[in-house]
Amino acid sequence: MLKRKIEKILAMWKGTSYGLLIDGARQIGKTYIIRKFISNNFTNSIEINLLENKNAVRTLSAAENAGDFLLRLSALTDKPFVKGETVIFLDEIQEFKDFDIVTMMKFLVDDGRYRYVISGSLLGVEQYGIDSWPEGYMMLEKMYPLDFEEFLWANNVNTDLIDIARQCCIENKEVPDFIHDKFIGLFRRYLLVGGMPDAVKSYLETNDFNRVSLAHKVIEQYYKKDVAKYAEEQDRILIKSMYELIPSELNNQSKRFNFGDIPGLKRNENLGLSFGWFTKAGIAIPAYNIEAPAIPLALNSNRKLIKLFHADVGILTYLLMNPDIKTSILNEGLDLNFGAVYENAVAELLTAHGREQLYYYSKKGIGEMDFVLADGNKVLPVEVKSGKAYKRHSALNNFMTKELYNQYIESAIVLSNSNVEVDNGVRYLPIYMADFI
Repeated sequence: MLKRKIEKILAMWKGTSYGLLIDGARQIGKTYIIRKFISNNFTNSIEINLLENKNAVRTLSAAENAGDFLLRLSALTDKPFVKGETVIFLDEIQEFKDFDIVTMMKFLVDDGRYRYVISGSLLGVEQYGIDSWPEGYMMLEKMYPLDFEEFLWANNVNTDLIDIARQCCIENKEVPDFIHDKFIGLFRRYLLVGGMPDAVKSYLETNDFNRVSLAHKVIEQYYKKDVAKYAEEQDRILIKSMYELIPSELNNQSKRFNFGDIPGLKRNENLGLSFGWFTKAGIAIPAYNIEAPAIPLALNSNRKLIKLFHADVGILTYLLMNPDIKTSILNEGLDLNFGAVYENAVAELLTAHGREQLYYYSKKGIGEMDFVLADGNKVLPVEVKSGKAYKRHSALNNFMTKELYNQYIESAIVLSNSNVEVDNGVRYLPIYMADFI
């Protein structure tokens, strides 16, 4: 049974009168964790899976108002509706095509008789034509694959050890060797397993990476079916091509996504819609290049220059399909370059911890910063190093010493396999501390 951080959010929601929408990619454990929470905290519940029950989609989509919606819902179940005790869980709400379920929630919540949780994949809330978010009625929470701390919980790591490592990060102190070595070893496994619950369970139950790969394969098949099912017909081939290029594009020297590599791309093709589709679907993470390190970063970004990361590092390593890379990761092959894998893991962890939009910096004569984060009214450059030469970072040195940028930058972070160290304004942190930034 996997422990997830979103359980704290669910506990907070229970103490409110709001409805709750949990949004996130397919196969990240939304249904399981919601069902588990409802079972442990409510005496009566009604669950409708709209992907499995097409009749429910037709029936509920015809509702004219909240009263009519509840009447139609009662026709779909034999369970009683108990005022003040029943929670209604509607899963896979992306199956509603022309019915604005979120706005309907405002009126259902206002009715006050029952509690409501709705969830789905491929939501991208705004793409469903919702005219106004019902503030004061609905909580919206994003859910992601397991982050590294959740992976540590799954491996029964004592929370006291995690707290010690987190405090060392805050105080810039070395992590005790026995903790550091343990966490580096588990982080390497996280790179191969990733954070998809089915893959994590396969790893924990079998200790067999072949079984883990089977779990990744099944998830991949779901994603490809989603493209065929939910994307506009004219965009499907383009979206599928972009998605399949992610591993090879990350593996090139710049890691930048080159749209010219997309087979059959037309010159005036609308890449924005296609690109936005699978990033909103939660299966890819974009990072945009910034022209200058000034706050707000969004105003200095160039939307034509992007990196595109996979939303789960375990699936990325599965897609790379290179046994030498996998065994070298496990065997601490520090002489090899795992830059794409390490950088993808950092992108995933930063996103899961509230960095909804990522940025990087690349300019001739200076070099490239893997990530540039907002830090109050300053910017924080972050470099990711997978090898032994983690203190060689000419681009970072150029970036920090450029006179034009001095007013924006006070410090920097280098993430690597090394322990905590501070030198000349640079914090060298273990790669697993990406979870604490």
